[in-house]
Amino acid sequence: MALLKQLQPYFPSIHHTVVEPCEEFVSHYKLHSILENVQYDWQLKTFQQYMQDQEYTSNSRKFDFISAVNSLYYTGNLKETIRFLIDRLTESGYLLVIVCSEKGAGYRIIANFPELHPAFKPSYFISSKTVSEAIAEMGVTAKVNSLRTNVDFSGVFDENDADGDAILDLFTGIMDYRRTAPEALVERVLKFLRQESTPDSESGEINFMDHPVCVEWDTILVEKSYKQYLTT
Repeated sequence: MALLKQLQPYFPSIHHTVVEPCEEFVSHYKLHSILENVQYDWQLKTFQQYMQDQEYTSNSRKFDFISAVNSLYYTGNLKETIRFLIDRLTESGYLLVIVCSEKGAGYRIIANFPELHPAFKPSYFISSKTVSEAIAEMGVTAKVNSLRTNVDFSGVFDENDADGDAILDLFTGIMDYRRTAPEALVERVLKFLRQESTPDSESGEINFMDHPVCVEWDTILVEKSYKQYLTT
């Protein structure tokens, strides 16, 4: 919603397509994010289903701006998805991707503990590096900027700390992780996080946290160069 508010002064009429299979998430979004002079197109389906539907549509919509914020993990074939997204841009359109950096704890936890999500396909284990490589293989230029911060993980080592429990749930992707995951796996993850503390010398900052851990995402911005894209 914040992005739409920023665009409204420059674009009095906005068409906003939302692709999301979870009705609960869409209902929450509708409750908190509806703006005037914005036409919404709710696509209650997976991105794979949306792609398939577009393939059979003779007049597929082009977009001036497409964002994929922490969502490419679930789309299946990464290269196919990136090509589809860029193909759906107008001649001067932009694609914004936000994805975990390999340097951050968010990616490293999932990569080091695949047993957390045994049902996940290999495509889940992507990072800004793999996304950037997929874009580069298409001959398209992208700008990458890092969003890095430290999060105090000290609460995760206290089983009575509600905030620590919430952090564990967020970074493992499992609700009530401390109490539902196998005890041995919980201990292994906690041991890993104890070793992840970010020293002041590495972060370049003076930390006032008991146990700071680096969390890093990268923003990848593609400005479609129509002539360049046609040559790939």
